[in-house]
Amino acid sequence: MLRFYQLRRRALFVISALLLFGLSADAATSKSKHRAAPEPAVSPDQPRQMLLQAYDLTRDADPLHRCMILQRLIYAPDRVAPGNLREEWADELYTLAHQIPADHSDKRALAEGSAAQVMVKFDVTRALNMLDAMEPGDLSREPDHRAQAAGIVFPQIMNMMGTRGIPLLREHAHVIGDGGIYPYLAMVVAVARDEDDGDEIYREAIKYASRGTDNLYGVSSFTLFIDLAHPYVGDQLTAQAATVAGAQLRRWIEAHPEEIANDASRANLENRALASRAMHTLQRLSPQEFATLSEAHPELLRANVPARGGSNSATHQASNIDPQDLANADEALTQAAHARNRQATTNAIEDGVAAIDRRFHEGACGDCLSPEGAATIFVRNAAKASPRTIRAQLSGVNDPYYRSMLLVTAANAMLEPAEHHATVRRHPALKQKK
Repeated sequence: MLRFYQLRRRALFVISALLLFGLSADAATSKSKHRAAPEPAVSPDQPRQMLLQAYDLTRDADPLHRCMILQRLIYAPDRVAPGNLREEWADELYTLAHQIPADHSDKRALAEGSAAQVMVKFDVTRALNMLDAMEPGDLSREPDHRAQAAGIVFPQIMNMMGTRGIPLLREHAHVIGDGGIYPYLAMVVAVARDEDDGDEIYREAIKYASRGTDNLYGVSSFTLFIDLAHPYVGDQLTAQAATVAGAQLRRWIEAHPEEIANDASRANLENRALASRAMHTLQRLSPQEFATLSEAHPELLRANVPARGGSNSATHQASNIDPQDLANADEALTQAAHARNRQATTNAIEDGVAAIDRRFHEGACGDCLSPEGAATIFVRNAAKASPRTIRAQLSGVNDPYYRSMLLVTAANAMLEPAEHHATVRRHPALKQKK
């Protein structure tokens, strides 16, 4: 009898398992009838063609807009843009950057620095020569553009060459320092890595700072250099450098009282913030220098760092254009992508692209150097939801430059790891109150 009950339990267990398996299979089959299959994986050829199209569309653009596109193209990964192609783009970017108007000197410097940064991977000597040939900028009111670019290029060279690259960095740091502001922050890595000559490199930086400068950015960066390099040099060298920094900061403040006056102009806010940061850094490094400065200029201890932003004709976006149509398309895209409904996804992308095109021509971003955030997020989502059709759908954006920017955005989204394609996210700006 016991044997009978054991056999019966086993039989019931097997039957139950089969029934459950059958129900699960039916449910899966039923769901598959209402859900479209996911799109096939994207081959590298698709984003590659989109990047090449973006390049071709802006061949006749003015130097500033052409450089904005090239700055995005040069960072494409190897699997879609071979190294020789990115090297050519970097060379073209650097050459064309010299034609950017003087009133966009910051963007010219950014383009030149980006070209040098990418060129390091292919030709270190060429990259450093690019750096040397850059214009330093207006040192009466700007940081040295070459020193800023060196802050990105020098650590890359150290990563590639190790300590063997330090003599090369010292040579080019002298070139930059002799014609403008020594690249203090770029040389922190050399001080930290060179166990034999780190102190000597540090003394070279002190020598350049001791010459004096009429550039507050130079004083501020030297003070930060002292702070960052402090763990790698002795207290005696640190104290010597802090004395020089304190003297140079006092000299600049006394020579430019009107530039740190307590008014609301953006330039003065930034100057007060730079001077205040330098003073607080000296508080950690040399309490005596800090006490002298704070006694003479107590108002700088309360200076606040200004928030980034403000009006800029190159990035202005009109606020009188209702973005609701783009928000509606984003909502439809989100729902269609989660349901894997291809037709609904296609329709939502068409609506969103049409809304983006209208917003551009109606002035919402008619003079932008980069697409507005809402448009960028929408195109990224669309590229993830429909990677095989997004290139054709973006033809609905009529302006060649704006379409090029969005093509690069879509291509980059398609190149993200596969797990990033599972979720279509919404930009916070598109969440409308009901």
